[in-house]
Amino acid sequence: MGIKYTLFLIACVAATVVVTLKAATLIPGLSSDSTAISHQDSQVILKELKEVRSTLERLEKKVSAGKRPPTPKTASASTRDRPTLGNPEAKITVVEFTDYQCPFCYRFEKTTFKQLKKNYIDNGKVRWVVLDMPLSFHQDAMLASLAAHCAAEQDKFWELRELLFQNQKKLKPEHIASYAKQVDLKTETFNQCINSNRYDEDIKRDIAQAEKQRISGTPTFVIGKTTADIIKGRRIIGAQAYKVFSDEIEAQLKAVTK
Repeated sequence: MGIKYTLFLIACVAATVVVTLKAATLIPGLSSDSTAISHQDSQVILKELKEVRSTLERLEKKVSAGKRPPTPKTASASTRDRPTLGNPEAKITVVEFTDYQCPFCYRFEKTTFKQLKKNYIDNGKVRWVVLDMPLSFHQDAMLASLAAHCAAEQDKFWELRELLFQNQKKLKPEHIASYAKQVDLKTETFNQCINSNRYDEDIKRDIAQAEKQRISGTPTFVIGKTTADIIKGRRIIGAQAYKVFSDEIEAQLKAVTK
């Protein structure tokens, strides 16, 4: 039951008590003995109701104060030393927060991303940057993120990324080792990188960024003017249709070329 509705019921009960008291004094022949509640009892009840109402009002204020404001339409993200695709001098940058076990991320990867790559990344209009956000309930997502970073050391980030998305249900160490061979990674170097956990802190920083920007799900994107590090711009949540991205990119390209 909601707090406001409870307060309404209290007001109704209080009104009933008051009406009963009035009836006891105004209706001839209605003695205090025959009244449903005595004046003293009614005063006690009214006092209790007032105290309950006061408590509920304080609680309502606390609940209202604790409510999170609406999700902002914009966000910012640091892109320094993160996997990048496209022209580093592109006017617009898209930052993607991703999770390799996220089905919505894979849906975006195999549909919308391919179109965006063809129409904006390959021709130098947009730079694409990937940040990691392995969700806690995806038990293999962290390892997949580490593997992607280790593949980047051998310039195979995007090739391995595609295989990781295509095999979301098979991301155990033995599976990832197989994918590494498929993209011609040097096995010993790759394994040493995985075992070193040297990208743990980078991934944790990405997660911290997401939390600070109140990004709670994947994929989430930030589209803004290219800088050497911090990208500030429009937030897009989820595996949206191509047109959602293209409209925003076109609007921002137009704005920066004025």
